[in-house]
Amino acid sequence: MGFTRRESGWATGTLQCRRKLGGTLLRSPLNGWQKLEGLIHLGGYFLHPLLLFLLLLTLPMLLLRQLNGLPLAALGLAMLGSPVQVLLSQRRLYDDWARRLLYYPIFMLMGVGIAVSNSLAVFQAFSNKPLPFRRTPKFHVEGRGQAWQASRYTLTFDRTLWIELLFTGYAALIGALAVTRLPGLVPFMLLYALGFG
Repeated sequence: MGFTRRESGWATGTLQCRRKLGGTLLRSPLNGWQKLEGLIHLGGYFLHPLLLFLLLLTLPMLLLRQLNGLPLAALGLAMLGSPVQVLLSQRRLYDDWARRLLYYPIFMLMGVGIAVSNSLAVFQAFSNKPLPFRRTPKFHVEGRGQAWQASRYTLTFDRTLWIELLFTGYAALIGALAVTRLPGLVPFMLLYALGFG
């Protein structure tokens, strides 16, 4: 939960910067491509609400058989961009790149797993309410046997956890229904369910 709190803080801050500086960026003397790149960079966290929106639409579309005519194979090919980018960067940076790639599935699960907290952060960034500073927990564990649970920064369960559990069940339900209706959808729903879980 400390990881998700840190990531959601970054999401809120980045989008507050976009909200505050987006107009300035557009009026700057940069060329059009640089302005677009800046806006995309400052809006990267919009991905998380889109992930949730896509998941919420999947069940009704599956039940109404609206997914059968979509070119999901093209979507699968489009999803190769990120793994290829990671492969090339790791190969360029590290001699043990192949071993490092074994962690990529965990990276994918974490990316889905933070979608709820980062989506809430996106909405908070565009609200006009002042936001409290939420410290990232630091447990100050220095050796074996030292208990982090007694730290004053121990996180409590909050609404985000319950929403993630609901999305876990929702994705699992879609995955179970997709086994007979649209088997190609099952890996995507498994990714969602495991990521949220």
